[in-house]
Amino acid sequence: MIEIIVISGGMFCGKTEDLIGRLRRARAADKRMLVLKQKEDTRTGEEIVARAKDLTNNFKPVDEFPAFPIGSREELESLFKKFNPEVLAIDEGQFFKKWLFEFVTDLRENRREILILVAGLDMDAWGKPFEIMSLFMGIATYVDKKKAICFRCKKEEAIMTQKKTAGSGQRIEIGDAEIYEARCLKCWTPPPEENNENHYPYELKKLELKAPFDKLRGLFILNKIFFS
Repeated sequence: MIEIIVISGGMFCGKTEDLIGRLRRARAADKRMLVLKQKEDTRTGEEIVARAKDLTNNFKPVDEFPAFPIGSREELESLFKKFNPEVLAIDEGQFFKKWLFEFVTDLRENRREILILVAGLDMDAWGKPFEIMSLFMGIATYVDKKKAICFRCKKEEAIMTQKKTAGSGQRIEIGDAEIYEARCLKCWTPPPEENNENHYPYELKKLELKAPFDKLRGLFILNKIFFS
């Protein structure tokens, strides 16, 4: 039986750390594994890395696990055929295109016996869901939504990702603490919209989402558009 587990949330909430923990348990059980990362994510080499704050409030690597950087379905199919995995793990799922989701749904339709682990951001810095992560959550057996602690107030649970002024206006901008912070909804401020066009189906452009709570209400509408 196929099992799909999605580990999601904002930046710095422990998604990769959780994923690596699950992979270590699978390795202890002698499971055949295939771990993937997006080739365009050049922050690390052939591994996925979990980071956490040290005593000086700087983010440092705390754990890592070997992974294959890929950028196409053809690469995935070649690796899948080679390793015949019992566990397929994907880190930073939001960076991937729809071909990854289609590959997983093919496994699902073929009743493949496999555990699939997908870790990734649920929303971008504008508070809008990453489409591929929404799709994975829709077919998941289990979704683990994680939370960080707000970098600003240091009191509330952070469910949003704040893009700092050091970042560009691009939706996909690979980086860490030099660009992003974890923020609670009270402390979160969405970036300007002018560079965030054409990322969503035309139906969503009709939504005039201004305040943070309007944006969260928009997530409900997004869910209906994608899954109805």
